[in-house]
Amino acid sequence: MKKYLLSVLFALSLASVLTAESIRIKVEGPEDSYNQIRIINNTKYSDFDVKVYLLKEKDEKFIIKDTLGVFHLKGFFDTDSNKVDVSRKSYIGLSLPEELGDISYSVTYKDLPFFDAIEIFLFDGVIDKYGEDPQGKEFI
Repeated sequence: MKKYLLSVLFALSLASVLTAESIRIKVEGPEDSYNQIRIINNTKYSDFDVKVYLLKEKDEKFIIKDTLGVFHLKGFFDTDSNKVDVSRKSYIGLSLPEELGDISYSVTYKDLPFFDAIEIFLFDGVIDKYGEDPQGKEFI
């Protein structure tokens, strides 16, 4: 019975990973390390989870090293936070449900009295439509 239950749980977790959008963020704030991640929902979507992972680079690929938390966002401008330990220049990965469609993000870093926080704002659609090489493109 335990094997059956574990198999079902594994299949469900695998299915959620396969049906998720992924965002990779390099931590580049001014502090040497951060002890909180906040995710702020500025999308039209509600009642969804964002899984956040600590990533490590191996052979030009990013591998999940640790799970930093599952953040549940209930509606527009809802915020969820979690205490973590993340160093500058490390990578974090966000896994979002696929049904959200195109989601863009913005990252800010805050030095608060007891926390050095990474704030990740989620938005509908694409904010920067010009990509990594914008020179020569028409600005609309």
